Amino acid sequence: MADGQEPFFQLPPSPVIDEASDGVASPPEPEESSTDPFTEAIVRFHMTLAEVQQQHNRPLSELQTEKYRKNKENDNIDEKLLAGRDVAAPALGRLMEDLDGIRAEMYVGDTAAETSPEQKDVQQEMLEDCERKTGDVVLNLLRKATSAIAPDPAAAPAWFLECVRLKQETKAANIYGGFLQRRLIESTEDALQALDSVRSLRRLQMGSSNSQADDSEGVGQDSQPHVTGLSRLLGEASRMIGSLRGEGYYCEDESSQDAETGTAGSRHAARFSSWLSGPCLARMVTSLNNIAQQQALKLLKWYSEDCSVREWQERCLSARGTEDLVVQELDFALDELQLVLGLSNRYLAFVAAPREECMDLFIQVQELAGCYVSMESAYCTFNVAKAIAWGQPTEVQEGVLVSTLVEDVPMILNRSIERATQTLSDQAILAVASRATELLSPDSVPSFAAALQALVEDRSLTGVEAGGGAMDQFSRALQQQLDEEEGNVTHEAMIYAINSMDCAVAAMKKMQDMLLELGVRGSCEGESQQRARGGPHMVEAVAQEFGRVLKQYGGYLEVLLDDFASRYVSSGILDYLSQVVGRTNYTIDATTYEKEAAGRGDPFVTQFLDYMFVKDKVLRDCKAGMTGSALLGFVERVAMSLSPALIQALEEKEFTEWGGMKLRQQVRLLQEQLMELVDGHGTLLPQFARVDQMVTLLNLDSPADVHYLMMLKPDIVQQPACGLGEHNSKEDKPKSAEVVGRLTPAEVKQILKQRVEFDPRAVESLIFK
Repeated sequence: MADGQEPFFQLPPSPVIDEASDGVASPPEPEESSTDPFTEAIVRFHMTLAEVQQQHNRPLSELQTEKYRKNKENDNIDEKLLAGRDVAAPALGRLMEDLDGIRAEMYVGDTAAETSPEQKDVQQEMLEDCERKTGDVVLNLLRKATSAIAPDPAAAPAWFLECVRLKQETKAANIYGGFLQRRLIESTEDALQALDSVRSLRRLQMGSSNSQADDSEGVGQDSQPHVTGLSRLLGEASRMIGSLRGEGYYCEDESSQDAETGTAGSRHAARFSSWLSGPCLARMVTSLNNIAQQQALKLLKWYSEDCSVREWQERCLSARGTEDLVVQELDFALDELQLVLGLSNRYLAFVAAPREECMDLFIQVQELAGCYVSMESAYCTFNVAKAIAWGQPTEVQEGVLVSTLVEDVPMILNRSIERATQTLSDQAILAVASRATELLSPDSVPSFAAALQALVEDRSLTGVEAGGGAMDQFSRALQQQLDEEEGNVTHEAMIYAINSMDCAVAAMKKMQDMLLELGVRGSCEGESQQRARGGPHMVEAVAQEFGRVLKQYGGYLEVLLDDFASRYVSSGILDYLSQVVGRTNYTIDATTYEKEAAGRGDPFVTQFLDYMFVKDKVLRDCKAGMTGSALLGFVERVAMSLSPALIQALEEKEFTEWGGMKLRQQVRLLQEQLMELVDGHGTLLPQFARVDQMVTLLNLDSPADVHYLMMLKPDIVQQPACGLGEHNSKEDKPKSAEVVGRLTPAEVKQILKQRVEFDPRAVESLIFK
């Protein structure tokens, strides 16, 4: 440099070492005439650095000395250290602000554009030196926070992140990673020691005749120590791994926000963000995962030995009946095994490590899952067989009896499926769901479906004598037909069987919904999750097979309802309806109509409706003893049989205007009585569609009004191209309830001719377009 030339940069004065300050550098005195902003930023940084060093940069050897003094003098060193670290954060914050100020002056300051390349190189070296000194300070704070003498787990993550931002990620990862490993080892060893102290007692309890009773004897005793130990072990590992990943995600967000500013800090932030997805974080997570897996493998082997899991599997595979197994003990063992599998699979899914890194733990969990499937299958098989053999009537609501089959069997299978879902094992869920489907299949032995169908032969259900007075001769004949002519099957037994089948179908629908929900949940997983869990989710396929079995049970219910309705209407009620309608006069005047308006003198009301809904016990027993959905199905079938019988009985009758109104009143009363049986639920409009159309036509003022009626109700009459009776063909079967049973033009004319006031020639002249 030439004589008299001003240097482009002047270093700050060296710090003064004061012997009284234990060798800690005192802050340098700033020059009074500093004009370079970069130099001023450097000076401010060194002043703050000296303050931080003076307050908190105490060597570890001094802490070790104070540890012995603490043991000797019982001095509270923890409070001193924590109090010092509370002050460290603000001072370190000022130091980081000064460091950011140096970067700002170097890259975006007023003189940054005028700085030569040589000056920038010098400034870069000084910036790196400041970053290195700051990193050393934070590393020292991280060492203290992670020391074995007086650790500060709450402050350690913050210092770790600051070290990463200061490009000290490798050293910080070694220090903080070792700290987490020590804490995890201490935690897992504590859990294993606590379990080892009760293993012998646990083996004795599992070998006794009633483990549940033995577990309940000790007050405050843990009934599932292996589950508790595994939960502590994997829970602590998951918490540590999750904290590392969470800090990474937080820093990535912070880095992306800094990068948007385009300042010098964005370059530093980009380096930090790229490190988070690099090998250092993966190495820390892998080391923690390896420790957790080793300890978990040890614990799972203890569990398999202490709880005799493989002995249980062999007993279940070789058992021939419930006498070879104690179902209560098996249920308790399955509950514990389900918790073990759930914790293990949940941890494996959380870590999401490559299969080769978790191979030993994965194999152990799969072996336990195989034992679980064998035990759960035996539990389902023997309990279902026992429930079928023990079936008895039970009251599910007032007056409604069902077999205990429909409560016990679905409850057993639901419990097994729900327990399998808690294992988080696709193999276990598929196996248990498939076994449940097999047990419900009509071809299974013993057959749940056959047991339900056999309930119609139950003779233990006998009805009481009908109230409302003594039955007449026809009523007694009708009751005799119901009880004797139809294979000696009582209507009480039919109601009992229908209720049981209806409740079974409802319970199976809930099971199907559960399986479908599991299938949807599995399909929402990503490909990587499915691959980590052993392949794509197949529960939906089992749900489809279960739906096929459910459809068969629905068919059985339909057959029972059809049979019961057929037995009822074919026992004489239709003949009685024809007889009553045949005795009814519809060619009446206004006086007769008013006389019969209140039901006096109308045989349809006083005889048929009175017997059907008052004196006859069948419908009364149905209303009192059938489930709501089953009763609605039965009433719909009865109405479907009554409607054509009523039309056939009315075909030969003649009607006056008042007779048509009388028929309308009779049909409305019949519909109201039937709807009252089901408490207004559902509708009978499709069943009475043709009867209502006939009543509407018989109440027209003139034959020509049929064209106006067709404008209001286009579906009341079929198109002329459709011949008589073709509306009942399968090809032209209407899909809408509004068009069920449409009348043909010929039928419309035949009904209109039954009105004595209408001219037959006027009726024949009607043209339908």
